[in-house]
Amino acid sequence: MYKRQSLTWDMPSRFIVSGSHTVTKDLELFWDFERVFFDTFKSTDLRIDGYHPMEINRNFNDANRYAVGAEYGLNEKVTLQLGFSYDESPVDDSDRMADIPVDDIIKTSIGTIYQVNDQLNVHGYLLVEFLGDGEVEQLASIDGQKFGKSVNFDTDARLYVM
Repeated sequence: MYKRQSLTWDMPSRFIVSGSHTVTKDLELFWDFERVFFDTFKSTDLRIDGYHPMEINRNFNDANRYAVGAEYGLNEKVTLQLGFSYDESPVDDSDRMADIPVDDIIKTSIGTIYQVNDQLNVHGYLLVEFLGDGEVEQLASIDGQKFGKSVNFDTDARLYVM
């Protein structure tokens, strides 16, 4: 028998300002600033037929992202790339939860573009994301009533992409 389910998740609005600047014929710099309006992300609402609706309060705050990058034309065939970004955590330590243990995020990347011919180029990248070392201390609750044992753990995650 199929149970109807729904999950309400309002995505935050974003404001982004970015730019690029040609320094020399071989060097171009990039930057951007992003403001994410997480304060509208108040809760996650879960509804499953036959069960009481559940609302998980999030208490997210607005957060900023800062990024810089560069592209350098080594020669006519090879372009080198480098980038860094920092994302502020949208949640205070006391409000961090086990299902979204988000913290400050630092991203670094290096890459290269190889121009094979006029119609084809090949890109290669290495990206490392340091996803923070957030601490989660949470006591289970239903409708604001605390119960059960608390959940305590530290996160220290890295993501490597090639």
